[in-house]
Amino acid sequence: MNPITAVREALLARLRTINQSAGYFTNAGGVVSTGWFEEVVAASDKPSTPFIVLQPHASEESPSAAADTLRVPLAFRVIGAVQTPVADYQNALDELTCDLVRCLFPAHGSRSQWAAADMGRLSVGSPQQFPPGDGLSYSTVAISLTTSALLHEV
Repeated sequence: MNPITAVREALLARLRTINQSAGYFTNAGGVVSTGWFEEVVAASDKPSTPFIVLQPHASEESPSAAADTLRVPLAFRVIGAVQTPVADYQNALDELTCDLVRCLFPAHGSRSQWAAADMGRLSVGSPQQFPPGDGLSYSTVAISLTTSALLHEV
């Protein structure tokens, strides 16, 4: 498997650990996908909630080289979504936010046991919550992640 795919797969596997039997508030790890959030919610077979989408995001860094390794910056946006009545969305969204931060933060600034072999340090951004509205029936939380994949010369 190439290093970029390995990083993405490691993040997806980590997000899939979010379930109540593991001490989290939600079972959001049961429905984790990769791609674009808008495509997931527009699909005819909409996921049950809560759910998580690992969406590619533009990195502000450029690739860099050192010795026999090329460091390719990667950025993602983790988007968690819940669908609840408008009056009740905040508690459900707070629980999902807590779960995502707890799941990802142990890796902040250091290597985690679950990280891919050629994965750089993971930086976790501040969560941003969005209420339902503008035609979207989901409440969402978005967290930016930055890391890198290390490509070795052949």
